[in-house]
Amino acid sequence: MSYSRQFESNPVQIMMKYIRHKEFGFVLFESGMAHDAIGRLLGRPEAIVSAGFVLIPDAAPRCLGHSGTLGIGAGPTDTEDLHDRASLTG
Repeated sequence: MSYSRQFESNPVQIMMKYIRHKEFGFVLFESGMAHDAIGRLLGRPEAIVSAGFVLIPDAAPRCLGHSGTLGIGAGPTDTEDLHDRASLTG
């Protein structure tokens, strides 16, 4: 089952895509857009650290999954690092 289908049924949860870039940090975008298209806009493909999906429930967001178009997945510290960067944790 795709990530978008898995979470469509729960209106409290929002699913977006993300790319983590060495220069720009976390870039979140709508799930209808392709990772590789956004990656090209950012430039320097070698600077892409990780990519995947961000599940935004009614609590803290979580990074997960894998980008098929970039061939890279969510990093092991992405969720924690996104929380830190966005000041989402107490």
